[in-house]
Amino acid sequence: MGTQACGKCQAKFEMRLMGVTVVETAGTPPKPFRLWKADSYACPICNAELITNFSHEPLAENYEENFEQMMDAIPDGKRRVLYSPTYLAQTVGHETKYVRTYGHNPNL
Repeated sequence: MGTQACGKCQAKFEMRLMGVTVVETAGTPPKPFRLWKADSYACPICNAELITNFSHEPLAENYEENFEQMMDAIPDGKRRVLYSPTYLAQTVGHETKYVRTYGHNPNL
């Protein structure tokens, strides 16, 4: 991984946790869809978190038999949730370039 810096503090992110489990969600309301392994970095000044170094393949997907068991086995301190852009666009009070509904027409 290249050097990552906090845009607010201009400080280099530091490794916090290796091997966090990211729960990718889909739909509205969000429902667990896939599980991924990743690493957690944080800004030493403002404590902003950066999740990066995702695994190449998901650990599990929601149609697999053991998905619920794998969800239950994730330790609380190592669980991160990745919400779908559609859900975020409906819940965030403003639109950003990162949170935009699919098929968005800027002329509307």
